[in-house]
Amino acid sequence: MTNVADEAKQNKFFRFLHGVSERALKGSLDIEQFIRVVQVLLDKKARATNLAEYIAQGCPVVDYVQTMPRAKIRRQKPPELVVDLDTDPFIPEGWAVKGGDHQKGGQFSWDSAAVELWLSPNQQNSKHIEGNKLRKELANQPVLNANVLDFLLANPDIIPYEWKGKAVFFWGTIYRSPSGSSCVRYLYWIGGRWSWHASWLGHDWIGDDPALVSRK
Repeated sequence: MTNVADEAKQNKFFRFLHGVSERALKGSLDIEQFIRVVQVLLDKKARATNLAEYIAQGCPVVDYVQTMPRAKIRRQKPPELVVDLDTDPFIPEGWAVKGGDHQKGGQFSWDSAAVELWLSPNQQNSKHIEGNKLRKELANQPVLNANVLDFLLANPDIIPYEWKGKAVFFWGTIYRSPSGSSCVRYLYWIGGRWSWHASWLGHDWIGDDPALVSRK
């Protein structure tokens, strides 16, 4: 219900509007100035304006710059790239992988900062080492298997540029050829794209033939 005080205020307001209308019709009221004054009163951001001073200045047009609220930006993390090191590796036709020759490692979150290119001391300073001997030296290293190789081939954009010019080996998976010879696959850049090849363990490994190992 509207109380008596509210009704009195409303009546006073309506009488005021009626008087304004009559003055406007008679031409004794500058309607534009009146509207500006009312706009100043209605604008929440302009209520601090000195109304008397504003009227004395002739009710100038005031451009109140409204600050748009800043949109909240959520910086989403890039999707995590995970390699399943426990699944069976890709096996070329006619090749084979014995059970103990594929080192599993659970779910591996790919991050170029979490891996490194490892060299035996016998590969450094222009030295070389036979593959079977190098395999023994790698026995205590956290080598990554061929699942990572095929993951990188499927996502070549994430392969570090610095790997170009090298043959990066994935010693976590040892393959057997149809003749029974052991070999390990490697990643390399050729013909403007990343590809893979394999090297027999009877060959020598040099300084450009690092093993990919995990830093974890």
